[in-house]
Amino acid sequence: MLLNGNVIIGWASHCDNQPYHGWVMSYNETSLKQVGVWNSSPNGGLAGVWQSGTGLASDGTDVFLATGNGTYDGPKGGDDFGDSIVKLAPLTGNRFQLLDFFTPYNQGSLSSADEDVGSGGVLLLPDQGAGAPHRYLALQVGKEGSIYLMDRTHMGHYNPNNNNQIVQDLENAIGGLWSSPSWWNNNVYLGGSDDYLRLYTFDSTTGLLSPTAVSQSQTFFGYPGPTVSISANGDSDAIAWVLQTDDYGSGSATLHAFDATNLTTELYNSSMNSSRDNPGGAVKFTVPTIANGKVYVPAVDTLSVFGLLQGK
Repeated sequence: MLLNGNVIIGWASHCDNQPYHGWVMSYNETSLKQVGVWNSSPNGGLAGVWQSGTGLASDGTDVFLATGNGTYDGPKGGDDFGDSIVKLAPLTGNRFQLLDFFTPYNQGSLSSADEDVGSGGVLLLPDQGAGAPHRYLALQVGKEGSIYLMDRTHMGHYNPNNNNQIVQDLENAIGGLWSSPSWWNNNVYLGGSDDYLRLYTFDSTTGLLSPTAVSQSQTFFGYPGPTVSISANGDSDAIAWVLQTDDYGSGSATLHAFDATNLTTELYNSSMNSSRDNPGGAVKFTVPTIANGKVYVPAVDTLSVFGLLQGK
């Protein structure tokens, strides 16, 4: 993530090879000199900052991220924050300072079962109006598939009994997330693993998500599930683009385009004419990028560019 002149990167391990810690490291964008660090488990281990390749998030000042399985002693005043969503203050000297955090009540069992909270990226919702119940919100989903909606100014810390201290907790709502939530026009898109692509609506009056998905794709996605990229003409003509990479390592990716207001309607997929439109070998955690009327799709040793079909 590029923020205020610094490139800020989250680190974990390769395939959980131990020993390791979760790290956040910051580098000056011009000199590439390291200017700051944060360790998620200085007195323990693991708690990687990996988020399935999703970058860190920021409101322009503070940094938000999620960690994976590892040591946790936050309620005891410690510095180890496995399976948590954390908020870091801007650099002081060469260190990030922990400002706030939320840890699910079942952190211990999540860690034991390899159900990383930090398998998904953190989504910061657009700032709400002055009369909103919660003006500043963050959303995150991990391997368990529970949707956590938090107030970014009071994230909730840890409650050993339940998650009632956060704005909304939808337990086991979707297949686990190895991707990032996406937002468009008060809609939240979640591409769970071994699940359908799902759309939840956000009510700006109540400050809550719909308790269940209001729309879902007819296409079923295996592991790892997709991250949605949206193209739109302002508040209309929105298309939800996703890459299906179930066959990573052995088969081709498939680019899908869905009506962003009704995911049951598939507008296009690259398998409709695979001899012409095959984007190449699937790579997990990849995301379609939309710019200048084209969709850019990364694949094995290949970058494919999709646009309006010219001629026959």
